[in-house]
Amino acid sequence: PVPNDKREEIWERFKEASSMINKKHYDYFQKIKSQQEDNLKAKELLCEEAEKIANEQCSTSKQWQQKTEEMNELMKLWKLIGFAPKKNNNQIFERFMTARKLFFNNKHEYFQAYTEVLDKNLQIKEQLVIEAENLKDNTDWNKTTEQIIELQEKWKKTGPVRNAQRDEIWQRFNAACNGFFENKRLYFKSRKDEEVENLKLKKEMGRR
Repeated sequence: PVPNDKREEIWERFKEASSMINKKHYDYFQKIKSQQEDNLKAKELLCEEAEKIANEQCSTSKQWQQKTEEMNELMKLWKLIGFAPKKNNNQIFERFMTARKLFFNNKHEYFQAYTEVLDKNLQIKEQLVIEAENLKDNTDWNKTTEQIIELQEKWKKTGPVRNAQRDEIWQRFNAACNGFFENKRLYFKSRKDEEVENLKLKKEMGRR
């Protein structure tokens, strides 16, 4: 108990202080609620962008790399945004992660199929190398020239192989083709030299 003449005054002071505390408490949580609503809207926009990326069709490794960087940037932004309202937080996160999972699954399937294509191209090019190496020392110049040129055309039409194998397989093929054309050049050069020498001898005999 307090003295009767102080009771009302102290009670009013207490109510005023309590009201101030309650107002600050209310304002604080209203601010948090408003911020979480803003966070939800921001995360919804990120979800829409992630879903857009996940459903785009990429046809080259460069495109996949670009879209991967974009998807990872969205994740960085996501981490910078605070919580959404509790009732929405798990749901919006699942939506975002579903889009990311779809994107990376599609990327995995693309590169798995692409790797199979690269391996098939390697088999084709290995066969072309064997054929070129078998023709390198052939002296049927006209027929073999046509065959070598045909192999070179097939090589151009064959797609890429893995980077680790690209230089080695090309060097083998190029060496075989160049080897044949060098042999052909030397052969006809020797014939021309022989013809020049014969002509010179004929001229010498004519003077006698």
